[in-house]
Amino acid sequence: MQYNYNPQGFSFTSSIPDIFKVSDFQGSSVYLAIYINRSEEPVFSTTLYAYGGKASIYDLRSIIENYMEAKQLVHATCSFRMQVDRIDYTLGEFTLVYCKLQMLRTNCELFLQSHFLTTHAVRLVPHGFQLDLQYIVLPGETGECATQYVIQRDDKDAPETLTISDTPIAAKQFDFCFEDINEEELLGYLPQGVSGKLLSVTLFRGKRTFMFFVTDEVPTLTLIFQNEFNVNDTLYLTAQTKRKVPFDRSFAVCCGQSSAYDDNTEIEYESETSSLSYPFARHLTQALQSHKLYLISPELPVGSSILITDIESELSDAINANNHVKFKWKPLRKQVPFTVFRLHNIFNQVYNNTFD
Repeated sequence: MQYNYNPQGFSFTSSIPDIFKVSDFQGSSVYLAIYINRSEEPVFSTTLYAYGGKASIYDLRSIIENYMEAKQLVHATCSFRMQVDRIDYTLGEFTLVYCKLQMLRTNCELFLQSHFLTTHAVRLVPHGFQLDLQYIVLPGETGECATQYVIQRDDKDAPETLTISDTPIAAKQFDFCFEDINEEELLGYLPQGVSGKLLSVTLFRGKRTFMFFVTDEVPTLTLIFQNEFNVNDTLYLTAQTKRKVPFDRSFAVCCGQSSAYDDNTEIEYESETSSLSYPFARHLTQALQSHKLYLISPELPVGSSILITDIESELSDAINANNHVKFKWKPLRKQVPFTVFRLHNIFNQVYNNTFD
């Protein structure tokens, strides 16, 4: 039996062909079952009927990716099991790494050893930032780990660079590593007596590198999303947001009293970013298409789920280009959020009991 998909030990889900074809078999049909993480029952099964000595199934990739999205899987072992006239065939076992992007001419195993699970290598963040970084360590991988700081110390005019070593990578087995990065914790790793303003941080994890530039600018929106590798990611945005309320309801008058029905009125927001670089604008456009989005905004409760209703993203890679991304969004909950502020210092004079 021949297949048009022959995965290596590690493969991206985006490498699964749009049409999975089976050929060179004797019989009128092929029973196909897909097993994820050595499950006892297949996550998907179907019978493919032969035509011209071939059997095929369309969009197998979306079936597997949708399952991984629902189970929040970044990686999974996978095997295809087929049966023709009671004869069993197996394709696998191999490890699939969730990836929505078509990684052209990219070897999955080499990519995992040299990249964090993001297509970014540089990020601009505000003070007090909170980010998550994940990466996969393969069996037999070794490498040095360190964190490099650039700090503007209070008692010096020029910025200072400090490098702090960490536990090196010496993996004996496959491992999924998680890094919770925040400014307070990073500053806590500095040697005693070293303090100042944090300007940038570079993480070295084997061959992987990620750099943060810290800015004094306060973001107006914080976007939390599932990125192209199905892991949590965060983007800080400076954007102008407009609040729109399209009023849409019908009225009826009966016996002198009016009543409303078919009320479809809901709040919608339109945000337009400040000027962005081409790589960041492209990354933001991809992030807004994520299957899971949360937004931190003064208009919403913290961590509210949102729905993107429209995106305007016309980008140019010209050096003098002024790229903006405009998008419309609304909360998943139709209920209007409202915060009641409590007034302080209502009594501004000292209380004196005249009857004492």
